[in-house]
Amino acid sequence: MNDKNQQFISGNQVYNGILNVGDNNNNKISPVAPESERLFAALVAEIEAKLSGLEKQNALDDVKAIQEAVKNGNFDRAKKLYGVLSDLIRTSAAGLAIGSHFGWI
Repeated sequence: MNDKNQQFISGNQVYNGILNVGDNNNNKISPVAPESERLFAALVAEIEAKLSGLEKQNALDDVKAIQEAVKNGNFDRAKKLYGVLSDLIRTSAAGLAIGSHFGWI
């Protein structure tokens, strides 16, 4: 297994491509996979293109907080923060893609 794959699997061991799922392992697969990263990058690009000033900075801060919440597995917080985004961003193609990807809409 290469390093790229290992960043998405934690709390377990892999031997010869076989995932060890014994009692002492906490097997979680991170939702922050390449697809999620691509969707967040598209959302940031949407914010950069459509907003300016303080509104833009607040939205970028919110997206960063959403990413952190997702990374930490706190999906309730991530969903609440997603709801705080402006309608313009939340209903953009990127905003809808994020909401759909995580089941928030």
